[in-house]
Amino acid sequence: GKVIMRRVDALVDNYNELIEEGASIKNSLNGTLRIAFATSSAPAFMPALVRPIIKGQIQVKLALTETNNEQRTTNNEQAQPGLLRGDYDAILFHRSDIKPGFSHKTLLEAHPYVLAPNNFSPKSTASVRMTGLDKKRIVLLDLPVVSEYYQSLFDVAGIKPLIVATAQTTAMVHSLVESVMGCSNLNFRGNFLTSYAGEAAKINPIKDATTPSRLMLGYKTEYKRKLTQTFIDRCQEYFNSSGSEQYIVRSDLD
Repeated sequence: GKVIMRRVDALVDNYNELIEEGASIKNSLNGTLRIAFATSSAPAFMPALVRPIIKGQIQVKLALTETNNEQRTTNNEQAQPGLLRGDYDAILFHRSDIKPGFSHKTLLEAHPYVLAPNNFSPKSTASVRMTGLDKKRIVLLDLPVVSEYYQSLFDVAGIKPLIVATAQTTAMVHSLVESVMGCSNLNFRGNFLTSYAGEAAKINPIKDATTPSRLMLGYKTEYKRKLTQTFIDRCQEYFNSSGSEQYIVRSDLD
């Protein structure tokens, strides 16, 4: 009995140390912040979100994973299933069919606009209508959920654009548009108006496209480290500020 009690005492001590260590990790700013982003616009704003968190925090590391928003398989490279499995602390994604089991908030709503070469009519940055893209050459941002969203805009407008190229990054879309391959529909304005391919592109707001794209933040509420909560708070603070206005292109209807 004495031998067993000594072993039990050791187990209890180890258990208490484990609980204390877990509480310390949960309530302190240390460890790795794992964020998945299923949005091509993330490079535009991600530095502003994470810089205040990791600045001066030598015990904080950042792990960013570019994923997509699909739910059709359980691939590790997918945002929502990955969050539910515990692969990520938080995800940034475009709103679509949201899988149950996690909390989410809308960070930003952005209406679509036309990214066009400088020779596109009208040559100014005046607002245009979706019908102006009928049978026009289009460079499509071809990502899960995103491409379906743009196709729905074409369908509602009753137009048939000519898809001449597809790309899976906003940077490549800009490069192709600047090379005068065609126009493109985008929603979130990034720091991309400097030239990638020799000629700058211009932005034309769309008058009659009323369905915005929503940037969402997803996270699980069961277990949130202080580091995760700090990121959630930072996201809401940033997108509630006037700084987020730089990502929105407003039309004459706004």
